[in-house]
Amino acid sequence: MKHYQILCFIAFGVLALASTAFAALPNVALIDHANAFATASAPQTEDYNIKLGNLRTKFSASFEAEYNDNINQVTTGKISDEIFRFGFKSSSVLPITELNSLKLDVDAGYRFYAENSDLNSNQNFLDINPGSELAFNWWIKNFEFKLYDRLNYVGQSVDTRVLNSATNSVTGNIINLAQLQNRAGLETMWDLNDLKVYGGYARDDIRSNRADFNSLNRTAHTVYLSPLLLITPEFSAGIMSAYTWNRYKFNFQNDSDSWSLGPTAFWQMTENTQVSGSLFWKQIDSKNNGTNGDNSDSGEVNGNLSLTQQLNEKLSHSLTFARNTDFGTVTNATTADSVYYQPIYQLKEDWFLKGRLGYEHGKDSAGANAERYHRRLYGVGVQHTFSRKLRAELDYNYTVNTSNITSRPYNQNQVVLSAEYDF
Repeated sequence: MKHYQILCFIAFGVLALASTAFAALPNVALIDHANAFATASAPQTEDYNIKLGNLRTKFSASFEAEYNDNINQVTTGKISDEIFRFGFKSSSVLPITELNSLKLDVDAGYRFYAENSDLNSNQNFLDINPGSELAFNWWIKNFEFKLYDRLNYVGQSVDTRVLNSATNSVTGNIINLAQLQNRAGLETMWDLNDLKVYGGYARDDIRSNRADFNSLNRTAHTVYLSPLLLITPEFSAGIMSAYTWNRYKFNFQNDSDSWSLGPTAFWQMTENTQVSGSLFWKQIDSKNNGTNGDNSDSGEVNGNLSLTQQLNEKLSHSLTFARNTDFGTVTNATTADSVYYQPIYQLKEDWFLKGRLGYEHGKDSAGANAERYHRRLYGVGVQHTFSRKLRAELDYNYTVNTSNITSRPYNQNQVVLSAEYDF
């Protein structure tokens, strides 16, 4: 198979598996399935900076300084702060045979709030980011298997609305809410040359870091299957399918079953232009055994369409449309429509100017707690590569949010300086 065919399959696999993950997980974990088999099958040990016997590790460190004028995302009573983040990434591979390996990826860090020291608790300042994973890969004939455990501990979005069991009321704009999310599962890929069949099982356990927000605690089981066919060297297509049963630990949210099914495709239109997309039906059926007041089922057309193009030597851009229906936090389901445009312009050899325009519209399924919001996002940034090991970026972001709930509209300014160093 030629190299561009392999690239098509990798990109298509990422697209299809990411679409599959929509059936199962909260937004912070949606990318997990997209990582499956997106790299070459054999253990990758050439790119490393630490070696101990056969164990090889690539290690990098990062630093981020942010000024945020509205960390609690409110109209009145805004809290501003300077937030410092220190983190590291490591990717370790222990080859066992030519094609079998044990792999450990860690992406972690901690946050320090300069103005609001009460937020610097051991429950709130730690980040274990998506991508942290312990996995064992092995081959049996033309089957590749991956047994894994992925651990995330991240701050929940401030605009998440949750039942506070201490006050028995729905509340949002919670700064110090985090969730521990653990996914364990088995993935497999059946390689039939131009046809590849991806499938697997995953169990997700989600736990809140605060007892008064235990209505978020749940366990989800997902099975998925996605056959992908390379039709031409430039075009791939397939079917993605998934089924999830989602169960809460407490009785506020309704348990539910969910399934999704639909086509997905990747097209390398020209050398500089590629299009990828998926379109599938997403159904969430409620068990109506909770007290959140939402007895509705949800059936929505979901999908995404992405166009990426290199216009010339200096300018590239991407345009993405998406609709995602997911399990809600105070209703049975929530649906978000979004569109993003992101241009990148090369100012000089090592300098890049970036832009970001976005629009999001979200709606909860039903009930007294249902919210409708509109969100506009604007961003600009500059990136500089000092050397092969050191990169830095300065970004400004402005967000405007409107909502049918009185306390929920807000404006927010962010200035972020970040740097990453590969040892």
